[in-house]
Amino acid sequence: MKAGIYIHIPFCKQKCLYCDFVSNCGSDEDMRGYQKALLNEIESTVINETVDSVFFGGGTPSIYPKEYIGEIMDLLKKKNVLSPDLECTIEANPGTLNYEKLCYYKSVGINRISIGLQSANDEELKVLGRIHTYDKFIESYELAKKAGFDNINIDLMSAIPLQTFESYKETLKKVVGLNPTHISAYSLIIEEGTPFYDKYYGDDEFEKLLPDEDTERKMYHYTKEFLLKKGYSRYEISNYSKVGYECKHNLKYWSRINYYGFGVAAASLVNNVRYLNTDNRKDYVQANGDITKIRIEENEILINEQMEEYMFLGLRKVKGISIKEFERIFEKNVYDEYGEVINKHLENGLLEIKENRIFLTDKGLDVSNFVMSDFLK
Repeated sequence: MKAGIYIHIPFCKQKCLYCDFVSNCGSDEDMRGYQKALLNEIESTVINETVDSVFFGGGTPSIYPKEYIGEIMDLLKKKNVLSPDLECTIEANPGTLNYEKLCYYKSVGINRISIGLQSANDEELKVLGRIHTYDKFIESYELAKKAGFDNINIDLMSAIPLQTFESYKETLKKVVGLNPTHISAYSLIIEEGTPFYDKYYGDDEFEKLLPDEDTERKMYHYTKEFLLKKGYSRYEISNYSKVGYECKHNLKYWSRINYYGFGVAAASLVNNVRYLNTDNRKDYVQANGDITKIRIEENEILINEQMEEYMFLGLRKVKGISIKEFERIFEKNVYDEYGEVINKHLENGLLEIKENRIFLTDKGLDVSNFVMSDFLK
């Protein structure tokens, strides 16, 4: 399979209260310095394989000067590695897009856009720290369609403070009515180090604002049932798409296909070596593309770890893992390595085997972390 490229743009207008990604606000000067370092890092990295996915993530890449995005795309084209069937995604937030910018994106080769809606309810958006309204999202979505984007993902979130089952159903109904090609539906997790965690962890009053466990579970089940009825196939635990519109780039992560990460805090996996860049933006800019200073980790992944990742990540996909592919890659029998775990979860109805593939059942998907963790020795 072909490789992927991830480019991290760490700038936002405002940090969302639940966000644990490396991102913050930045001035024009900050962005200029970052762009120079980023271009130098890309220039100095050797890529000896074809790339069929590029993903601009963040942060909010759509607040980055559009010309900078163009410069990055020009540099990648000069490296002569991009496939004709390239999927090129940019993440965007409502209110950061205009028609001119979207047309520019199309002109430089971006053909997929991922818009962070989270909720169609303005009160829920406000409590998340989002700076847009649902109307502003609709405006951005319609502009993207007008500019010629026919592959659009919409990010949604459940278990939000103040959210009810009925309000979540309404969000899903409105989003499906727009007919996007892809929907990512995640449950809110309050991670340590986020503003939510720092401000509200252990606060009983805040806990009362969150949907209870039963309601959260109802939202989860309703999502997969409703989206299936509306023509969206679930291909990963939290991702749904129309036929043929699965995200090429994210599938590389779950399938352990080579990917090259550029920018602060970016990770790479190349021929079973994992690289990690510094998460300090100042240090990254000062390194000015010097990979020896940017990379803070470089670890060769041992065969046992490779197998664990293959199982752990592969079971995130609804299709699961291929038994023959496991044997081809590792020259080992999957039952010799994981027979006890596989049989255990076959017996309890959490795993199923069909057409030479091992995958989670519907019941197993509900407790996926429990099952997948069993494959970590």
